[in-house]
Amino acid sequence: MAELFAGLLEGVSEAVAESTSLQGNHLLELAVPDDAWRQVLCVTYRLERRADVPANSFRLSAQASTPLPFLVQVMTEDQQLINQVDFNGGPPAAAISGSLTSYNGQILHIRMSLDGNPLVFHLDLGQPASAALSGRLLAFTLASRPLPATPENEQWPRSVTRQAFVLGYEDPVTGQITPPCRTMPPALSSSRVRQAFLDLTNLGIRSPKVFPLLSVPTDGAAAQAFRDALGNVDTDAVVAEMHQGRQLTATRTGSGAYTFRFVPDARYTGPRLLLVETYQLTSVPLSYGPGRVIKTFTLLPGERTTMRVSSYRRSSQSIQSTSSVLDSTSDESEREFEQAVTAEQGNSAESSKSFEYNAQASASAKGSWGWGSASASVSGGISGSNSSARQEFAKNLTSAVGKNAARASARREVTVDTSMDMKLEEGEESAVERTIENINTSRTLNFLFRQMNQEYAAVLHLVDVRVAFFSGHSESREEVPLAELDSLLDRVLNVPRTAEVRRQILDLVGATRDLTGNTHPGFVRTQAPDGTELAPAVDPTYTSDYTTPDGRTITLPGIVTAAERHVMRTDGVTVDAFLGEGQGLDAYSTGLQEQALRAQAADNLLKEREADRLQIALEIARDGDQKRAEAFRTLFMPTQIVNQIDHAAVNTAPVNGKPSS
Repeated sequence: MAELFAGLLEGVSEAVAESTSLQGNHLLELAVPDDAWRQVLCVTYRLERRADVPANSFRLSAQASTPLPFLVQVMTEDQQLINQVDFNGGPPAAAISGSLTSYNGQILHIRMSLDGNPLVFHLDLGQPASAALSGRLLAFTLASRPLPATPENEQWPRSVTRQAFVLGYEDPVTGQITPPCRTMPPALSSSRVRQAFLDLTNLGIRSPKVFPLLSVPTDGAAAQAFRDALGNVDTDAVVAEMHQGRQLTATRTGSGAYTFRFVPDARYTGPRLLLVETYQLTSVPLSYGPGRVIKTFTLLPGERTTMRVSSYRRSSQSIQSTSSVLDSTSDESEREFEQAVTAEQGNSAESSKSFEYNAQASASAKGSWGWGSASASVSGGISGSNSSARQEFAKNLTSAVGKNAARASARREVTVDTSMDMKLEEGEESAVERTIENINTSRTLNFLFRQMNQEYAAVLHLVDVRVAFFSGHSESREEVPLAELDSLLDRVLNVPRTAEVRRQILDLVGATRDLTGNTHPGFVRTQAPDGTELAPAVDPTYTSDYTTPDGRTITLPGIVTAAERHVMRTDGVTVDAFLGEGQGLDAYSTGLQEQALRAQAADNLLKEREADRLQIALEIARDGDQKRAEAFRTLFMPTQIVNQIDHAAVNTAPVNGKPSS
């Protein structure tokens, strides 16, 4: 039967099959040596309860790993000095404040002077200073570190010279750093989280310090979809999750809907360079033909029944559960696919970094497809070393596609019921119904129903590459196209190492191999058609060919890196009918059937001859041939019709001049 369908489709082979596609980012981390980064002065602070600090006062401390002197002043929002300490090298400097009773503001104004270089920022306590600082130590530490963000990033307070940055709050127990653009854990009370979530739900106002990973859409349709999805999130669950160190994040699907989830709170990792590779997953329909048998039944001679075909597409719930990224786009299929990609990655720390990086890109509807690492240091030569990371990514993604397709296909149940076993389900939508009858009188009529299958080629191809700076929190992210690589490296690396890192990154991009193992030098354009040198950039017009298993050549943008075949069930059904081999009549009944057939054949033959006679008569009349007309009249003498009344009148003679009685 497969050959039959192949033959039927030969006439439409010129048609272009409709393909579906999905985009996502894969992050490839580059191992840049620590000495390649620009070093700046970084300030961290911590707030902890101390038994040796009396109530209604606090201790201010300052220390540094460098001999650079600095002054720390703690003031209220209206610039009223509460305490100050002057560090001049050596052991930490400390000072005890006076009474805190009159300080009810929740924001501290911190002013620092680093060898005459001012650094000013605000510290949100989350409650009145008199309560937040009472009996506690507020300690500031100055150290030389790689820069935590690009110099232009305003999320991190910095000095005018951009040589000193506020790194953030350092947890006294875990050492985890919370950037200054987020609320430090001691200030993140339940009431504050609850109020921030109510403001977000009711007013659409986001508190970036409480919900740093959320981005509220501004256009009407997206904003409404955001609010609708937010209404399904429980306030108490938000408070509980955030107290367990998890952040609320939103993801926008291809259909425009939003889904919310909690991800582990990010950790400061120090500066990183990332290759942000944008991949496109394109599914191309291949062969179409019958698959598994879903029903067989038999009609006895002369029997009639009602047949109903019920598809898995009967309700919105079943449509969602049977959708797949190969042949449909739905919130359910995209969400399950991304979860499958995350599960395939297996490393929860890398998954968390991937979510954190992509949190602010939710409006683009691009998926987060994992985090990888180059297997060698940039300084040690990485040409070709990315193969294992990219191969692992391709394996994980194709495995996730296979699981997504298998899950959806297994749920695509099509049933065929007859009046003998038909049951009406409560709330079921109407299905296709037909009445069939076996008009044979001696043999059974058998039906074979098969569900139609569609084969797809899932093709993964790299369409774009960008470079990003990232230090663990989404606020530190800065992503630029490959053409702006030089500008980014000049701002974050030491000048002597810039050229080396630049060359190695371009080698890494150029070492991308397709599914046959070949590189594509034309993917990154470095020269104009006239030979003029250009800044390296991905050629948006670059394409590569993929040959499908059935011999077709498909041109796709970018570099094809992986391809797999998958078979999906569809809601189509094909049926074949055939007669039973056994006769159901005895010799006498069979003879009656044969005689009836002979009588019918004779009657049909007589009607054919009568039609021929009439045809000849019409031809003679049309030609006006008198000779043929006379011959036709002689051959086909008309039947004598006798008028019985006239016949009686002629044959009745009068008797004696009187009519007979």
